[in-house]
Amino acid sequence: MATGDLPIVIGTAGHVDHGKTTLIKALTGVDTDRLAEEKRRGLTIDLGFAPFILPSGRTASVVDVPGHERFLKNMLAGVGGMDLVLLVVAADDGVMPQTREHLDILRLLHVQHGVVVVTKRDLVETELLELAIADIQETLVGSFLEDAPLVPVSATTGEGLEDLLSALDRLAAETITRDAVAPARLPIDRVFVKQGFGAVVTGTLLTGSLGEGESIELQPSGLKGRARGLQVHGGKRASVQAGQRVAINVAGLSHSDFDRGEWLVAPGLFGPATVVDVWLELLAGSPAVEHRDRVRVHHGTSEVIGRLALLEADKLPGGSAGFAQLLLETPLVADFGDRFVIRRYSPAQTLGGGQILDPRARRWKRRHAGLLARLAAYREGRLADAAESVLEEAGLEPITAGQLESHVPFAARSRVLKELESRGVLYRLEPGFVHSRAIAALTGRLTDVLTAFHAAHPHRAGMAREALQAELQVPPARLAQIMSDLAERNRLRLIGRLAGLSSHESRFEGPARQAAEALTERVSAGLVDETDLLKDLPEVAREILEDRVEAGQILKLGQGIHATRTGIENARSSLALAFRERPQLTASQIKEALGTSRRFLIPLLEYLDQIGFTRRQGDVRTLTRPGPEPPGAQPPAGTRPGPGPT
Repeated sequence: MATGDLPIVIGTAGHVDHGKTTLIKALTGVDTDRLAEEKRRGLTIDLGFAPFILPSGRTASVVDVPGHERFLKNMLAGVGGMDLVLLVVAADDGVMPQTREHLDILRLLHVQHGVVVVTKRDLVETELLELAIADIQETLVGSFLEDAPLVPVSATTGEGLEDLLSALDRLAAETITRDAVAPARLPIDRVFVKQGFGAVVTGTLLTGSLGEGESIELQPSGLKGRARGLQVHGGKRASVQAGQRVAINVAGLSHSDFDRGEWLVAPGLFGPATVVDVWLELLAGSPAVEHRDRVRVHHGTSEVIGRLALLEADKLPGGSAGFAQLLLETPLVADFGDRFVIRRYSPAQTLGGGQILDPRARRWKRRHAGLLARLAAYREGRLADAAESVLEEAGLEPITAGQLESHVPFAARSRVLKELESRGVLYRLEPGFVHSRAIAALTGRLTDVLTAFHAAHPHRAGMAREALQAELQVPPARLAQIMSDLAERNRLRLIGRLAGLSSHESRFEGPARQAAEALTERVSAGLVDETDLLKDLPEVAREILEDRVEAGQILKLGQGIHATRTGIENARSSLALAFRERPQLTASQIKEALGTSRRFLIPLLEYLDQIGFTRRQGDVRTLTRPGPEPPGAQPPAGTRPGPGPT
């Protein structure tokens, strides 16, 4: 379907008893006053709806809103879905208080197209009509309707209706239609039960499309259902699209689950929020609002109570604007760019409104420079900058691609991720990303810590990872990922549980040199007890021993016994010969074959069992590998292969 053929929503606005409902009946043939009380009082109380086919064949839905001040809440529930408005002013009354308030609301909700209809043309003389038109034109100066078509009509005689239809047709062609590709969103404005079918809800499908049988989600409750049946103005449809007035028979949910103000949305993409970042605009005639003022927030078809958190000042005068947060008492289901209206909590008075910048916000300290910069980026359409600030704010806490995308509008998500990737700011850190500047900062801190460690301990290969983690205060798993990446880029050298700068070479001077030489000599004798290995050596010898164990140059078997890898391979070769004569050997027989003492035998056998060379079965052991460990085989946990035996 071409853009110009997509359906639109035309709404009414204007003071009570200015002929809105009568005009709609004259245009569509439908009386939108459906309630008995509306018939009895001759007054529109709730929203009314009618199908409408423009002369060009373009399909439209008409939403008729109440004009009385007492029913402004219902008017606000209908105006949010309008693409084009009929501002109705009676020729015998002229501009009235609700005319002005409705005009303010239309501007706040960013309705951009409309026709000014001067009704009851047949009740006034030409001179009075001209005065009414002059009054209207003066009122509209500076508004989005300043240059809009102005058409006098009489719904009773039909005068001017053809001109009105022509004006509507022209404006409909200029109206930007709603996004039919985005996920489905429908604010519920009516709920009822249809005998034999169950719960039915109605609303204007703001974005996306919906097919019969598709899954849907009710928000803010999160309940799941299915679109069992779809209708547009009483006609059954297999699918519906943005801009249409839709009735949905929902399977899987009951009538009591629904209420006006809730949303039916595509599953898994929209959720409730009680903190929302906004750009707030106050009407010129509005009283000032103060930080923490309690207000009524009108969004979609809902009204929720909350407080204003002004982010830049303690007070916002009428006619001014600024960044704020809505701190809500009940959840709001919003999306980026949605418009809203705020009214004084009591007495009810329209104060202003604005645009939702981030519907998934969190509480911030006021005057926070980072937040204000992000909100400015949202408002100016710099979405990649806004998303990057989210990444920066998270520090070293990984953000998944899905979480990052949730901070930008649906249509821009893939583009924003590509732009962030091209900027080089996305550093992969499972399960998501962190900002490359956070990694650079951590790398700098890590380098400083290791540089200081190497200066204090030049003989050591590196610092224990546990000590490094405690110094940097980064979760172990996260630090391990980062250090592994730095090692791959030759910035770090990881040796077992030790980490050192790749540029560092151990230096053995004075006592450290003497200790290193003594250790080399003592361990070459074969299996050595740690006590004997360190006997009469300075304390630095223990650090050198730990480094060599981590490097795999010396193997630590258990119970304080150490050996070289060459010594272990010699023992395995001797045992392989012994197992050729006997497939099973006792500990005593192994002791005899190796010519070692029991002090060393048990740790050695446990080590050989651990690496899978032998298998213990009761009091005997069998051979599981025929010969020495092949190149590249891994030693048990806690050891690492190094450059070779000492």
